[in-house]
Amino acid sequence: MDTRIMHAGLGFVAAALTLTLGCAGGFRAAEPAANEQERDKAGSFPVTVQFSPVPDGPGWHGGDQPLAEALIPATIDNVMAHGFTALYLPQPSSLGSPIPDALYPSIADAARSRGMKVTWQTGGLELFERMKPPQVCVYSPRYAEAVRKNVAERLAPLAGRPDIERVFCFQDEPFHQGVESLGYNDEVKAEFRKRHGYDLPPDLDSIRNDPVKWLDVINFRSDYFPDGWRQTYKAIKETNPNFKAILTHDSHGTFGAAAGSQ
Repeated sequence: MDTRIMHAGLGFVAAALTLTLGCAGGFRAAEPAANEQERDKAGSFPVTVQFSPVPDGPGWHGGDQPLAEALIPATIDNVMAHGFTALYLPQPSSLGSPIPDALYPSIADAARSRGMKVTWQTGGLELFERMKPPQVCVYSPRYAEAVRKNVAERLAPLAGRPDIERVFCFQDEPFHQGVESLGYNDEVKAEFRKRHGYDLPPDLDSIRNDPVKWLDVINFRSDYFPDGWRQTYKAIKETNPNFKAILTHDSHGTFGAAAGSQ
């Protein structure tokens, strides 16, 4: 059994930006905020940061200092002074200095009033898993309806929120974490035969020395992700056509370099 990871071949590259507040000499006074039209002009590239304590200058510093609504404007001004143009909300639960849920609308409103955009993390809506196939197969006629229901339920709390422009709503770094996630049900087999004209091989080891079949299977298993994303994106736009949906990427190689690969 091949325990190496089969990653999705997404066909595009994303840049990883590491940006740190407070570097290069401490806090700089904020310049006047540009309006939304200026920040959204053609050719601009949004630079997003999580709303979190700032290490220096005005605003919320975290630690023993709880976040109060009065600290939000100064914190955002501090963030903008370092070149950021968008906020990523909500804060991951794994980070320290928790933010009360009741303050997120105020944070988003304050950011938007200064010309910043807001990206909201909903988590993956496409019903994918890494360790096993989805309960409803991507190639099942029931998949689109299952996704539509999930999208409607998960995006319902964001209805009527003009402060939120972008939603990060797809699985983060999608990949097959082991052959157990591939799935060999009748719907998968039928889709493979329709695309390639022969039966889906029963495992990877049986085709390891057949480069034609190997490539067919790799491409088929990689296509699983965009095949689901297209249906999920349609459901997102049906629920809220104003949202800009953000798709992440898989930064690993086709066969591993992470997550227990050999």
